[in-house]
Amino acid sequence: MKEAKNAHAEHDKQLHMGRAARLVFEALKDKRIDVDKVADFMTFFDKDFEGAKNTLEEIPKSKSMSEKIEHAELADLKGKTWDELDKENKLTRLRDKFPEVFELKFKTKFGESLKT
Repeated sequence: MKEAKNAHAEHDKQLHMGRAARLVFEALKDKRIDVDKVADFMTFFDKDFEGAKNTLEEIPKSKSMSEKIEHAELADLKGKTWDELDKENKLTRLRDKFPEVFELKFKTKFGESLKT
């Protein structure tokens, strides 16, 4: 009886550690943790599965370089007036990439919407 109970407990632990490995791999893939933290998180999962899982879920995903560049570009374009964008020949780029911002800039400049 005791052996069956131990076998069951070991089986449960293996299932938990398999789930833990998948969660740690996903966090690594999403660049939420570095490879040097994998062993630490696996130890954490072994001691406190729910605590480790919650901790990983709270770490935000790292933005890709293209997302960072796009965000910086949007901030730059949003921060300029229609006239500044026109002078820098960036209105077409704004219209093509960020049409909602283009519409807002147009309305601010000309007092009416493009979609009348």
